[in-house]
Amino acid sequence: RNDILLKTIKYYEKQKFDGELIIGDSSDNNSFQKLNNLVKKINLDIKVFHTPKLNNYATTNYLIDKSIYEFCIWSPDDDLFYVPILKDALNFLKSNKDYCTVWGITMMYRKNKNKKFDKYFINFQTSKSLDANDPIIRLQNHYNFYTSVFIGLSRKKALKEALSGTELVSVSKSTSKENWDISQQLSEIFVSSQLVIQGKIKSLNSLYWIRDIHDNRYEFSRIDDKIFNDKTIETIIFFENKIKKLLSKNKFYSNKIDKIGIRSMVLRFLFREKLKEKNKIINFIKYYKYKIRYFYTLIQFKKIQGYI
Repeated sequence: RNDILLKTIKYYEKQKFDGELIIGDSSDNNSFQKLNNLVKKINLDIKVFHTPKLNNYATTNYLIDKSIYEFCIWSPDDDLFYVPILKDALNFLKSNKDYCTVWGITMMYRKNKNKKFDKYFINFQTSKSLDANDPIIRLQNHYNFYTSVFIGLSRKKALKEALSGTELVSVSKSTSKENWDISQQLSEIFVSSQLVIQGKIKSLNSLYWIRDIHDNRYEFSRIDDKIFNDKTIETIIFFENKIKKLLSKNKFYSNKIDKIGIRSMVLRFLFREKLKEKNKIINFIKYYKYKIRYFYTLIQFKKIQGYI
């Protein structure tokens, strides 16, 4: 999606982003060469790598070693982060060693047919910090109000640990759309889970993430239709063992790993769409609890709306 990615890069150029952009392009060779030529005209530190056989997470696992910095942000081609908050996020991580990721409120928007902004709303999950000392409680809270935490600013070492192994379950889209869907969805869930296990997650009282709900977004097949095929079961077991290995480093859980029920937690989460009815009232209350933060975030978003 070169046209979408180019808009994203130009936003960072206008915002005078002071860092590096590392792009992993999993498309065909012609598209890759086109992108490579386009970014040469942009006044930013940009590196582009071709990864046609890897999914998003395996690509990121490959790219993260190319970074020269201690902190990094994983980002799709069509999402933006709010550059002014970056300094506060960095300072927080430097001062709080028990946190591995910092994020903030997600503002979502949609444009009408005339390309004018006509709908705004927040994803209130990112208004929530995951700051329990117990990693299992953090994981349970994460699954109850899920949004992938690796969109936050993370310690590179922690994100690298969370991503490791995704290359072993990666499937290219050209090989199998169905298995690609499964690979993408399960990789996302487990990368996010492994960050939460490694450290606390802080939500700053500010706009952090900006998402365009456009018509060209990727749509995945329902995972519960394929949850019992061999590929999915193998992938779940692979990541389950990796989560247990991470937990075993925690002294409190080192002798209790087999009693925690990681697989049960994950399966309950994967089938969460069938359980949503029970949570409607709770979700309604929590949404309006963050109403004031919504208006504050909207004011911040309006200030940069002209750059998007």
